[in-house]
Amino acid sequence: MNPEVSVILSVYNAQLYLAECIESVLAQSYENFELLIVDDGSTDGSWEVIEGFSDKRIRAFQIQNSGVAKAKNYLLERARGRWIAVIDADDVWHPLKLEIQLKFLEKHPEYILVGSFAQIIDKDGNLLHIEPKMTDWQTISKLIEQKNLFTHSSVIYSRNAAVELGGYRTEVHQYLADYELMKALCRKGKAANIPVALVKYRIVPYSVTTGYGQKRKTTSDKIRMANYHYSLARIHFLYVRDFKKFYKNLWLSIFENPFLGKAHRLLLIRALPMVASIMKQKVLKKEGFEYLKQLEKPEQYLARLSKDF
Repeated sequence: MNPEVSVILSVYNAQLYLAECIESVLAQSYENFELLIVDDGSTDGSWEVIEGFSDKRIRAFQIQNSGVAKAKNYLLERARGRWIAVIDADDVWHPLKLEIQLKFLEKHPEYILVGSFAQIIDKDGNLLHIEPKMTDWQTISKLIEQKNLFTHSSVIYSRNAAVELGGYRTEVHQYLADYELMKALCRKGKAANIPVALVKYRIVPYSVTTGYGQKRKTTSDKIRMANYHYSLARIHFLYVRDFKKFYKNLWLSIFENPFLGKAHRLLLIRALPMVASIMKQKVLKKEGFEYLKQLEKPEQYLARLSKDF
């Protein structure tokens, strides 16, 4: 009998956090899943970490380095589950993640994509803040074309829908492939984010999924660094209220952006106070930070969800 869920995990030089990631999947309260792992040409000890697990639900593959989008498509082609759940090699799931999302999907069969809030952690696993997301379909449908409204390690989506859409686009920049698929799925069916944090999303200078600790050479590397510093800037501005670190990281995010010329960089630097004002007004308004005041624990949400059946 085929599993209900196929968890896909693409790995490239992820040795540092990989074991914790895999353990969090295997510890799920919902057990009818398979875990598909592809080692995308790692040069560290990632494959040895994968081989150290003997769980029968794991199916592991090795391929030549082809990039994250192609690696995920490789797993999509081999998935047997009705649903696809994604996790990146440096992230961690809450034990109730799959159970909660599948109960939601059982109750709302018209939905084909479900994500959740996320705990943002640093490279050492320290909690930085809770990242809320838009939860209702009405709002998501209006804003998804403007920005990515999903933490990718939190999502579970219909395998059939993803296959019909051609999976992850390989011709776009790596960091856009996830977003493009989320947009396409939202054009095909309904989507939601569950208002509890079901994943720990790790931010590091270089995501280990794509090669932790390498020198910055490619455009993708520079984009990743710009996003990293911008994420830190948001955290320091919105949560920590450390404006010195906010301006420092915002400054660095501007200089790391490969699409900005010298003139645009100078213009943005002069406009830093205005940028801070825009962040305060628009980010707070659009990202629903009021949810932070009333967050349930996953156990509480699951109990309430179960009573509604």
